[in-house]
Amino acid sequence: MIAKINIQTTLQNGITKLGNCYFSPPFKVMNITEDKKSNHLNLMLMNSSPGF
Repeated sequence: MIAKINIQTTLQNGITKLGNCYFSPPFKVMNITEDKKSNHLNLMLMNSSPGF
């Protein structure tokens, strides 16, 4: 299995935002930024593969 992750961010008005995001199994990427006006980006990378 070949798994891929591609995360691109953008800077808009001093705020880092998630641009283009691609992932293939077993990975998942979730934007967990609570305050959308905050100047930083919080991402959670999840892996559903056992033993990795």
